[in-house]
Amino acid sequence: MKLITCCSFKGGAGKTTALMGLCSWLASKKRRVALFEADENRPLTKWKENALRNGAWDHQCEVFVADELPLLEDAYQQAEAAGFHYALADTHGGLSELNNAIVASSDFLLVPTMLTPLDIDEALATYRYIVELLLAEELQTHTAILRQRVPVGRLTVSQQTAY
Repeated sequence: MKLITCCSFKGGAGKTTALMGLCSWLASKKRRVALFEADENRPLTKWKENALRNGAWDHQCEVFVADELPLLEDAYQQAEAAGFHYALADTHGGLSELNNAIVASSDFLLVPTMLTPLDIDEALATYRYIVELLLAEELQTHTAILRQRVPVGRLTVSQQTAY
């Protein structure tokens, strides 16, 4: 089972949105997807509940509450034993031992951001922290910055012409 994690120090960076899109795409390819919800606000649980109410939930996907280290470990063991192909982890904003454990265990890391100075600064700070953590743990993990929404109303004229 491959673990893909969306992480950012900044709340509202698009972590959950990116994971929902990735989950939907993987499910459309007939992959079983475990969603590890480390965000105490439970956005993935709310997404599932809403989708179930509307008859739109893909049962190849399952949400596991993982907002504490023992819960994360249990979720990983359950998902792996159940034959899930992928686990997607939705971290909470900020630093924590739980986020560090998720990052260190991941096969791929995505740092979502928008194209605003504040968002880019936070994405780069998160990216730098990830690199330092991986180096300290002597780990190698593919990492990418994912440009999420483009705030068209706030772009300069030169930025708008680039899109």
